[in-house]
Amino acid sequence: MLNKIVFADTRCRPGRYWATLLAMTLGTTVVNVAAQASLEPLASVAIAVVWALASTYVWLCVCAARYRDTGFTGWWAFVTLIPLFGWLEAIALGLRETHDE
Repeated sequence: MLNKIVFADTRCRPGRYWATLLAMTLGTTVVNVAAQASLEPLASVAIAVVWALASTYVWLCVCAARYRDTGFTGWWAFVTLIPLFGWLEAIALGLRETHDE
């Protein structure tokens, strides 16, 4: 399953999309709590940066796969990185119907 999430050459059904979104939200919460509990400020910044880069990559891969599943090109995944509009688009993306080839 991890290879389907991390590699951007697949399609993504709504269930996997929402599960990934939930897992990333929970992971971000855990990483933020762990980073704030760290005694070293540099360590907390390093943890946050590594998590942000990794989760952004996974998010773009999942969104690209979901866009392909709905009949759009995967490049539209970058739209979800725009603050506020991107969040609304991410919700709409999860609600769109799947187009089978």
